[in-house]
Amino acid sequence: MPVLLNKLEEASSRYPLEKPAETLEEARAAGLQTAYVCHSGKDLFLAEGLQVLLKDRGWNVFIDWEDENMSEKPSRETAARVQATIRKYDWFLFLASAASIVSPWCFWELGYAQGVKQYDSILIIPTKDDNNVWYGGEFLQVFRHIEVTSSQRFGAFRPGEDRGVLVADLCVPEQVAKAEN
Repeated sequence: MPVLLNKLEEASSRYPLEKPAETLEEARAAGLQTAYVCHSGKDLFLAEGLQVLLKDRGWNVFIDWEDENMSEKPSRETAARVQATIRKYDWFLFLASAASIVSPWCFWELGYAQGVKQYDSILIIPTKDDNNVWYGGEFLQVFRHIEVTSSQRFGAFRPGEDRGVLVADLCVPEQVAKAEN
């Protein structure tokens, strides 16, 4: 089941929150999963809610406006900063919403992530609104995605599979590759 938009909005009421780590280095030293959230600027509350919910599951989630050096206006400097940030974090999360699925900037970020991240480290967050309209369904046969399980936990699922892994149990693809070698 996709993540309900009203659950993300509800969780955003707990933002700002005490982060599990202040810096990426602290998060890694603590063994936390780290993630960059791709979202539309129209979805600030949704991104905050996702950050809160994943923090509850032991993740350190970066939202671009938390970077005081990030310009609000797109520019080559902004693009370079976003590219560097996407490369640094373990996971790339695409928060699918009515606004993000039509945003050229979000698609640019997703395309960039495909070029620099391992395939399994890109996760789509499909959502559903109060009118039962799903967003992000077009990605579910292409990328892994996070959904709410029957036990109301977050699970990560591969395209076409109905059995997944709890988000809390996900391993960073780069770590898995190193362990197998």
